[in-house]
Amino acid sequence: KDAFRRFHSALFAMQPEEGAGGAPDNARLIETARQAGVVGGVPGCINSGKYNTMVDGLAAAAKITATPTIRLNGEDISPNTP
Repeated sequence: KDAFRRFHSALFAMQPEEGAGGAPDNARLIETARQAGVVGGVPGCINSGKYNTMVDGLAAAAKITATPTIRLNGEDISPNTP
């Protein structure tokens, strides 16, 4: 549980500036997970792309085109929405 939180925080910390591109490659994701204390099958899962199709399908079905997406009661919320 703590390792997941550290990994999650590290992923957001290494996120490139908006529009800059440069998403981390698998090796960097795996190293970040290792440094956060994530153990087990994570490297194999990342390298295999085991969940890529499922995640892409869920995002397409929900019409999510950007991250983060904030949705409340089916309505997208903008950071500028009061």
